[in-house]
Amino acid sequence: MSRDSITALFQRALKTQSRDLDSAMALAKEGLKASRYAGFETGVGWAFMRFGSIYRERAINDSALFYYRKTLKIRLKNGELLPAAYACKDINYVFQDLGKRDSAFFYLLNAMRLCDRADDALAKAMMHVELAELSIKYEAYDDALRYLESATPAVEASGDSVLNYQLYGEYGILFLAQGRFEEALQYLVKASEYVEGLGSKYYKARHLNRLASCYEGLGNARLAEQLYRQAVLDYKALEMPLALALGQFNLGQALLRSGQVDSALVYLHRSLRGARGVQDRYRVARCLDVLSEAYAENGAFEKAYAYQRRFARAQDSVLNEEKVTSIAEMQTRYDTEKKEQEILLLDERSRTRTAQRNALLAGAAVLLLALFLLGFAYVQRRRLAKKNEQLAKQRIDALLNTQEINTYNAMLEGQEEERKRIASDLHDRLGSMLSTIKLLFGALDDKIDRSQVQNEERFQKVTTLLDDAVVEVRRISHNLGTGMVTSFGLVAALQDLTDSINESNLIQCKLLTYGMDERLDTQTEVAVYRMVQEIMTNTLKHADAQVVQVQVNRSETTLSVTVEDDGKGFDPAKAKRQGGMGLENLSARAAKLNGSYHIDSAPGRGSISIIEIPIHEKGEN
Repeated sequence: MSRDSITALFQRALKTQSRDLDSAMALAKEGLKASRYAGFETGVGWAFMRFGSIYRERAINDSALFYYRKTLKIRLKNGELLPAAYACKDINYVFQDLGKRDSAFFYLLNAMRLCDRADDALAKAMMHVELAELSIKYEAYDDALRYLESATPAVEASGDSVLNYQLYGEYGILFLAQGRFEEALQYLVKASEYVEGLGSKYYKARHLNRLASCYEGLGNARLAEQLYRQAVLDYKALEMPLALALGQFNLGQALLRSGQVDSALVYLHRSLRGARGVQDRYRVARCLDVLSEAYAENGAFEKAYAYQRRFARAQDSVLNEEKVTSIAEMQTRYDTEKKEQEILLLDERSRTRTAQRNALLAGAAVLLLALFLLGFAYVQRRRLAKKNEQLAKQRIDALLNTQEINTYNAMLEGQEEERKRIASDLHDRLGSMLSTIKLLFGALDDKIDRSQVQNEERFQKVTTLLDDAVVEVRRISHNLGTGMVTSFGLVAALQDLTDSINESNLIQCKLLTYGMDERLDTQTEVAVYRMVQEIMTNTLKHADAQVVQVQVNRSETTLSVTVEDDGKGFDPAKAKRQGGMGLENLSARAAKLNGSYHIDSAPGRGSISIIEIPIHEKGEN
């Protein structure tokens, strides 16, 4: 397939996406296959962009973020500045959906820098409009107005329908947020002149929602209700759960204000279900709060009280999540500032050494300088060789041992006794064993090829000590892992595991979850985490894989966990015949939970491990 044909294929995928996400995904996959076959890397980037956009519309934010970042990497590598800026803009949308303001601003500002480098005034104006939208969400109204006024000349001069619609729409949203409804309506009417020509149901539904809010503020409740209902129907037809939940919430609120309490309850409950489905905790809390108000208005005071209590718990959950995020961000900022200070110090030391070396060159003999350089290089090489040797021996084991200690240090306080116990275990047990191993290898280095019998005995002893060390590492890791799962849950523990593996640069690991907004019982979470950890350990040591994907899906009756790698694979039946205790242990652990474990693998095509665990609703036997 030619590059022109591939380009046309992706254009079809983009047009199809507004009405049929499944068909758009199929076209994007076909384009990806053709691009890889033709060696068309730009086409690969287009495919990943479509994947990210479709996953975002389905509110699968982790997958959307994964593919958007792959797109950005390809475009930066190819020097495609404006496409890279658009990728940054889409990544900003995902972080907005996740409620991570700082990350959203970071990527939008990067998009601005890329537009500056590309010297494209219209693209820069577009990013100003995006920054205004984000500023409005966080009530930075003065900043939003400044961004919009900066973008207005270039956008109006362009005549671009989409940009003019976005510009006037954001003016309308800004004045709506400030309660200036007359001014808001003027700009929204201007935006209406462009929305019909866009041919997008999504833009039309969003515009109807904005107009409804404006008319409600002006006291025209009847017209507002009609517009809200039409927006909900459009969002439902587009299969956009996040936008649909927002539209249903707005309609429910409007019906409640106009005294139609029963109808309001219907739409508020629908919005609550939708918000839970896309794991929008903020919207869940808002729905519970307004439902409490609606039941109180209807005289159902017991239900009103129950929903108010649920709202309080949900609000606490949102605040706690924000607090944890804030702590992590502060830790990151601290680490960044510390590294910057170290770089400045190293730069200063480097300049000092340069000056000293220049002085020696001017005043010292050539022979002395040569000796000095040789000595310096020798010392540096020895230090570097020693460091590389230590890193090579400890890299995988250190990853497994310390993956949760880092999380505890960043997020928990008051655990001093536990840290002392961990430090003692690592130092007294594992440290002494590894030190002995090092001494033995040093002795072998001096006696290679001199006494084969003596060497064999030493290697046997080293092997035994290494086995003991592995047992100690697993025991210590078990102590660490159980606490992480118990405190934060299965999803948080698995995310920490995958993050630690990614930070090691040994392998690329990603985690996808669905339906995990509520925790399971502790016994099940710990057992499942242990099984995934065992599978990941085997993968790191034996699979020679580049990418590992962990998927955790929860239905009403079953927890399904899939671990897939692209490694060299193996024959499971042969492994069992040769005493594959690891596979038998995994099957036994699953059986204790009345579940099953299955592995599908063959030499040359990777491995897929599947864990199926039956689950019950709380209160069932």
